[in-house]
Amino acid sequence: MERPVALVADEGLVDEVLHAAAVAGCEVERVVDVAALRGPWHGAPAVVLDEAAVVACEAEGFPRRAAVFVVGAGPPDPATWRRALALGAEQVLELPADHERLRAVLADAAEGGPAGDGRVLAVLGARGG
Repeated sequence: MERPVALVADEGLVDEVLHAAAVAGCEVERVVDVAALRGPWHGAPAVVLDEAAVVACEAEGFPRRAAVFVVGAGPPDPATWRRALALGAEQVLELPADHERLRAVLADAAEGGPAGDGRVLAVLGARGG
C-alpha cells in the first residue's frame, strides 16, 4: 500500500507533520526534493507540501491531482494560494494550529480507499401487471 508523501523543508514543519502522522498511526514517506517527489506524485494517497515545495512543483510543471495539502507556519501569500490551487490543493493548513486537521487527513490516507473496482447488484421487488 502506498504511503502519504511529504516534501517539507522547514524542520519545525517537518516535526509537526511527522508528529501528526505518528498520532494518526500513519507512516509518511519524506522526500528531499522535487525530483524525488515525481515518482510518488500520482500514486500516493496524500501529498503534503510546504510553500517552497509548491513553488518548486509549479516550476517543474507537476500536473493537478487530488489530496494535496499545503502546510505553513502562517497564512500563505496570495501567489502561494494560486499555485496551490493549480496543483489541486484541498486545504492549506497553518501549523501548529491546524494539527488536528492534518492528523485527520493523514488518518484518512492511512485507511486508504476501496480496493479495486466494486460492482453493485440491486434487486427490486415488483408487483402489478
